[in-house]
Amino acid sequence: MVSILLSTYNGELYLNELINSILNQSYSSWELFIRDDGSKDSTNIIIDTYCVKYPEKIFRIPSFDENVGSGKSFMSVLNFATRHLCTATTV
Repeated sequence: MVSILLSTYNGELYLNELINSILNQSYSSWELFIRDDGSKDSTNIIIDTYCVKYPEKIFRIPSFDENVGSGKSFMSVLNFATRHLCTATTV
């Protein structure tokens, strides 16, 4: 399983293309973790649409609309994904 980590900020112009590119890959054993870093455009609507459509593949990380910067945002995604993987592999 490949975990893809994505932090977004006002990415409405490219987010559909990016997620569709991931969805169209021939390798299908992946999961996508997304955290938005306080976008003011329609990025959150796009993320929610994909999360609803692909609930087993695409996961939203809670951000409470807080802008913490790219470094901290990616660390939040990494921490969430790591906890998710540990929980998923626990018997």
